[in-house]
Amino acid sequence: MTDTSRVRGLFFDLDGTLLSGNTRRIPDSALYAISRARAHGMSVFIATGRHFLSLRPIADLSFDGYVCLNGQHCVVDGGTIFSNPISREDVAVMIGFLNSNPYVCHWLGETDCFTNRTDPVIREIFDGLGIPPFPVVDLGSALEMDVLQFELFVRDDRLADELVAKMPGCCWSRWHTAGIDILRSGGGKWMGIEEMMSFFGLSCEEVMVFGDADNDVEMLENSMFSVALGNGTPAAKAAAKYVADDLENDGLKKAMAELLPQLGL
Repeated sequence: MTDTSRVRGLFFDLDGTLLSGNTRRIPDSALYAISRARAHGMSVFIATGRHFLSLRPIADLSFDGYVCLNGQHCVVDGGTIFSNPISREDVAVMIGFLNSNPYVCHWLGETDCFTNRTDPVIREIFDGLGIPPFPVVDLGSALEMDVLQFELFVRDDRLADELVAKMPGCCWSRWHTAGIDILRSGGGKWMGIEEMMSFFGLSCEEVMVFGDADNDVEMLENSMFSVALGNGTPAAKAAAKYVADDLENDGLKKAMAELLPQLGL
């Protein structure tokens, strides 16, 4: 990487980047590295596919801002500074698909999260993430709110491509082998990061991002300074400017020590 001496804003994906998939906690080494960044005057942010209401595993920690729902909802001090809802026309396409196909889907707005049905396998995934069940409601409610993201539980990428091709205002990315995120075209974590950068007066030379999954690829590619954890997906590691050790092997702290020597880690 080039000179990182101007970096003063750090954006961290949550699951697999900060939060261990094995222990469901943030390693002490990562917490220490973040505390050193704060002591050095840096701002620290979360950039996650999760909803703001699903951040319970880090509820006792304080961040300067939260880029949620893959960049479609940005929150500072508990208030929305940016949201990017899916068009009603594309929401209607999703409702039609779900009325004809037996898939589980969540739809997420700024303040509400709903699902069309329950499934024990999918519930186990969310229990592991520390996310409580969403209310089961009629699909029509999705047309009565601003939907910022769909979480559709399909394993077949071809099916995802076929569906989203009928939703011209949308794109999708995979966050789990069992599920995909569908959001507005042009959206993604980098869009949310840009909104947060503007709000805090940060330039590209002043930001470093950290991720591990396919839904981090866009921000890893677009950021001048980007780090993928060693436990990340092949696509995430290919997109990053720097590949760290695994999170479980103190990879986050090691990367920050090497790339941000000003922290004195």
